[in-house]
Amino acid sequence: MSAQPKPQPGFIIIWEFRPQPEKRREFEEAYGPEGNWARFFRRGHGYVRTELHADTKSPGRYFTLDFWESRAEFETFKQSYSEEYKAMDAKCESLTMEEKFLGFCHTREQVRALLSAYGAEISEVVPQTVVRAATQADIQTMLLLQQATPSAAHWSEKTYQEIFDPLAPTRLAFVAQNTAGTLLGFVVARLSGDECELESIVVTPRQQGRGIGHRLLRALIDAARAKKAGRMFLEVRDSKFAARTLYERSGFVIAGRRSSYYGAPQEDALLYELKL
Repeated sequence: MSAQPKPQPGFIIIWEFRPQPEKRREFEEAYGPEGNWARFFRRGHGYVRTELHADTKSPGRYFTLDFWESRAEFETFKQSYSEEYKAMDAKCESLTMEEKFLGFCHTREQVRALLSAYGAEISEVVPQTVVRAATQADIQTMLLLQQATPSAAHWSEKTYQEIFDPLAPTRLAFVAQNTAGTLLGFVVARLSGDECELESIVVTPRQQGRGIGHRLLRALIDAARAKKAGRMFLEVRDSKFAARTLYERSGFVIAGRRSSYYGAPQEDALLYELKL
């Protein structure tokens, strides 16, 4: 996903939920901005984002806000993916004791009025994640994320500084952060002619499995295409199944193998590539 600002949403769908007490964390993950529903909605044209809010006056009561650019685009999505929508609804049904459709709104002011009518005071549960171009001000946090992630490539501060050096090889770098300003991950790639090498992608361990790596990759792929790159490639340990799944879901395919490429422990490297 690119960091370009999206059009102001003109259609907001509001639902109320009371999750099963023992499944509250699962509910927050499924219905949050990086959850199953949000990932499903991203397949539709005109989807903007999802917010999950808790009622501070009534513990165990939640509200979801799904933002779309227009009602027509939401209705088109529901018609196009009607069977998948029903299956998703059935899959998540066991997480809740009660759910209630509250209505449609077009502005934040209307949302606040609607929730006030239901006696709710809300706070965001899982801050929205945004992806943007990295800056030099992010370097120290990128170093901390790298150190907290054992599987990450461990670079020196000098190497990170070179990302922003106009005299160094051209690199593309993006970070993911939530609305509280906390960095959750980053990706760095090197451009050379019409090729782009993915050098490092890091997502803080507590945020892994929530779609952040995929969004960072999408931002990188979009930027590489804009730079007229024709191919993106990378290498990864054979045993890194989660990383391999991420790459394959993003369209990468295995292009080769390097025997005993890695040490400590010794292991083959798989070469992946993506035609841009």
